[in-house]
Amino acid sequence: MHLGNIDFDEKSFDDPKMPSQPGKIKNTEQVEVVANLLGIADWKTLEKALLAELKTDPGKKGSTYWKFLGCKKCSDNRDALAKQIFY
Repeated sequence: MHLGNIDFDEKSFDDPKMPSQPGKIKNTEQVEVVANLLGIADWKTLEKALLAELKTDPGKKGSTYWKFLGCKKCSDNRDALAKQIFY
């Protein structure tokens, strides 16, 4: 239930599809609650996972980077995570 209460600040995303920086979560206290319930020691880790995705660069073997997500994709990922937890 708490995961679905996490809201993203739509105005903080500079581009809806390909942002150049991470957006913001309106209610970080909810992220702290969810992280605690999931056993994640640092809530910032969960915040980062909700705002970006870890990608692998196929041209550079073993190289990874964080790609910032748009607001809709962040919401979709939050909902998918909640669904996986509850099913």
